[in-house]
Amino acid sequence: MTAKKRRKKRTSLPLWAATKDWLKAFFLALGLLIFLRFFLFDLHSYSGSSMEQTILPGDVLWVNKVRYGPRMPLRLIPQSWVNLLLTTDSLTPARQLPYWRIRGNEYPRINDLVLLNAPAPHHVPIDRRSRKIKRVVGLPGNKIELKDANVFINEEPVENVSNLKWYYLLELQRSVNQQQWIEEQALANVVRQAGHNRFVVNTTRKMSDSLAGLDQVVSVSKLKAHNPDDLNPPFGTIAKDWGPDDYGPLYIPHKGYTIELDSSVVDFYGYHIRYHERNHLRVSNDSVFVDGDYAASYTFRNNYYFVLGDNRHNTSDSRMWGLVPESHMVGRVSRVFVSFDKSAGLFKKIRWSRWGKKIGHFE
Repeated sequence: MTAKKRRKKRTSLPLWAATKDWLKAFFLALGLLIFLRFFLFDLHSYSGSSMEQTILPGDVLWVNKVRYGPRMPLRLIPQSWVNLLLTTDSLTPARQLPYWRIRGNEYPRINDLVLLNAPAPHHVPIDRRSRKIKRVVGLPGNKIELKDANVFINEEPVENVSNLKWYYLLELQRSVNQQQWIEEQALANVVRQAGHNRFVVNTTRKMSDSLAGLDQVVSVSKLKAHNPDDLNPPFGTIAKDWGPDDYGPLYIPHKGYTIELDSSVVDFYGYHIRYHERNHLRVSNDSVFVDGDYAASYTFRNNYYFVLGDNRHNTSDSRMWGLVPESHMVGRVSRVFVSFDKSAGLFKKIRWSRWGKKIGHFE
């Protein structure tokens, strides 16, 4: 009897040893994955039209976190970690931690593509707010202004990237078979205007110039964007006259920037001081009180950025949200990891030409 028990014990040892080795390998791989995803890179599946032409729906983007430095956890239980194993729906919300990040190789530059958390709604923890891809067009310390849809920094025009899109009014000759011509030019989302031969097209400046050179085209002209219902810039009374194509001028605060406080300054920057700097503001007889104390000046604690979508007449961005604090920046979009066309047939779903495609600074 004793011999049998010993034999059973000896035969079970190799199985337990193999199981321990497998568990060690599993948890080591899991730990490595968490480390790499948190400190080095992230993946973001893109859908929508905000960055149309530069990024296509179905692109899975590689986000470099080393460039700007990885952002440290903003909650005790970061959702992206926990969701590797289980859902957080049943967990109580963890209190948001102070923002800080490991220093990166560089700061965001003009025309960088960035993955960020949208700067609203404010009752939701920062890292749980919706993630967006936008292009940086204004840096901390810049004075930015849009004139006729062109960006000016410190009163100097910013060089446009090649893939920016606007709405254009296209007029064709009446003798043209319009539907056939539009299909031949591969124009998508074309809207017929009043009149038999006028259409609104959403396209790039290069494409609009090419269309203007065709014999069947009478004219192509860029449209002035109408103020959408959601354009409500959080910059007070003065911003009520701003529009998508004519916006500003606006000075972008940087960390350590001090302003003299009065009612007009609070009207202009008050939204950001309240919701991004987390202060209580009150104005009484043109005197300003910050967190209950009288204040003649205020010093910003965050760097801010102004971002736009590449589809300039069909996007939500800083013109609606206001400035984006540095704490909302996740990382720089550097390349397309993989890409799938969900609307294509079974054997054409994979866009092989976009796999690994680098997204350049002026893409």
